[in-house]
Amino acid sequence: MIPAIGSEYVRTGELAREHGRALNLIEELREEVDYTICRSIMREEVVSVIARATDFVVCAERICAENHTDEPSS
Repeated sequence: MIPAIGSEYVRTGELAREHGRALNLIEELREEVDYTICRSIMREEVVSVIARATDFVVCAERICAENHTDEPSS
C-alpha cells in the first residue's frame, strides 16, 4: 500500500514528499517494534508519529475531497 501511495500521489506531487517519508518511517518503526524483541517505542516517538499521521490524514482527506468533486455527475 505504501509504495502505491508513493507512486500515485507523492511522485505526482499531489502529496508532499514529507508525507511519503513519514509513511515509510512509521512503517519501519512499526516493524521494529513488532519484530524486534528489545525495541520499545518512546513517548517522543509516539507523539511524533501521531502528529505525522494526523497531518497525512488531513492531506489525504483533501485529496479525496478534490477527486470526489472532480468526478462527473450522473
